[in-house]
Amino acid sequence: MSRPDLFVVCKNCGAEISPYVTECPYCGRRVRKRAPRVEIARDGEPRARQRRMSRARPRRPRLPARSASERRPFVSGAVFVLSALLTFAAEIGVSLDELGALIPGQFEQPWRLLTAPLVHTSVAYLAIAAGIATAALRAVELRFGSVAALLAYLGCAVPASAVALAAGRSGLPFADAVAVVAGANGLAMGLLVAYVVERRLAAPGALAAAVDPLALAVAAVLILALPLAVPEASAAAAAGGIAGGVAVGLVLSLWRRRRGPLIDAGI
Repeated sequence: MSRPDLFVVCKNCGAEISPYVTECPYCGRRVRKRAPRVEIARDGEPRARQRRMSRARPRRPRLPARSASERRPFVSGAVFVLSALLTFAAEIGVSLDELGALIPGQFEQPWRLLTAPLVHTSVAYLAIAAGIATAALRAVELRFGSVAALLAYLGCAVPASAVALAAGRSGLPFADAVAVVAGANGLAMGLLVAYVVERRLAAPGALAAAVDPLALAVAAVLILALPLAVPEASAAAAAGGIAGGVAVGLVLSLWRRRRGPLIDAGI
């Protein structure tokens, strides 16, 4: 049996009326001898509606949030392990150039934009810069997953290294007069800013509920002060990291609004 139309047009007045009436309610003109038969299923639902519902495209179910204990921070852990290994190599005498540090004014090897934040000249530099960077990256990874953490690393490391590289060539007052740029101070600043931006946009009070604001302030001061104590730490890299961190934080906030965080941890 063919499915009835949603409406019919009265030939007398032109009004759109229900296909289940025999007379037009507007002009009283008879439109048909009898109303069409409606097939009723056993559950009381019209068969035509059931057919429409069966042909409807099923929605993709939204995955439930996972707890922090169900996820492992592989990306942030790998970043710290690689940083520790490269720092150990630098301590035993391997040159920073061979380990992947940046040479200001040269751009023949763009892969150094990613490796320079992993190279540190001392254990203290590693503990401060890589420690803060790993903590912020771990918070992103536990909340959004490993793919988002990898993209956050790229989004903060590349701008930080690129600005440090460009500053070494520009001759600007804040440019670093050093032969090699190495370390995660720019990366750490970027990830810290990304975390703050995402948490501030999440909900009122979400940042203060997740982490102590004083701890964030101390971490930021330590990162900004590193160029004063470590020659290889670039102040320009910190500036580039801030720019990259703002962009990453906005992307993570958009990700959260459209897909939701992958876990329900309060971080």
